[in-house]
Amino acid sequence: MAKYIVKVVVTLLEKGFVWWTTKDINEAKLIELELKGEVDLSVLFALSETEQQTAREFFAKMCSDAIAGSKVSEDDQEELTDALFEVLIEKGIAPTPMQNLALVGFQIVGAKLLTALGLSAMSNSILAGLKENHKQSMETEAEEDAEMEREASKMPVKTEAKGRTEEYEMAEIIN
Repeated sequence: MAKYIVKVVVTLLEKGFVWWTTKDINEAKLIELELKGEVDLSVLFALSETEQQTAREFFAKMCSDAIAGSKVSEDDQEELTDALFEVLIEKGIAPTPMQNLALVGFQIVGAKLLTALGLSAMSNSILAGLKENHKQSMETEAEEDAEMEREASKMPVKTEAKGRTEEYEMAEIIN
């Protein structure tokens, strides 16, 4: 039981850590900001006198570092499991087979749920950015069309003389 409790807590800790540290700089958020025209991710950052990175590369590295920094080592997990096991024994808490099944199920479903929520949030963020970009494009296109119509209405309209023209006089009907 202690093993499963620790695994659930560690999974939540790792996912929460990554979410908290990358929520404003993850790829989906950066795409959304870029589509809205709020940031330019091609800006170069000088990391040293000889090393440069674009903003996109810099934030991708920060996200990778956050994922690596979120990991709880196996040794720490084992130590925490042992300490929790001792507390559970001292308190006389021993899981029934049904409780054990529930803990294992909760761990598996919880981990998948956290992953699904993260993917869903990323997709929704990208879609929101794309919709906003499309809306702005449509508004810009409508404004350009309206401007072209205004310009066209200001131009004098050419009228052709009615009746037969030289072109029609030269045309012959072929049977």
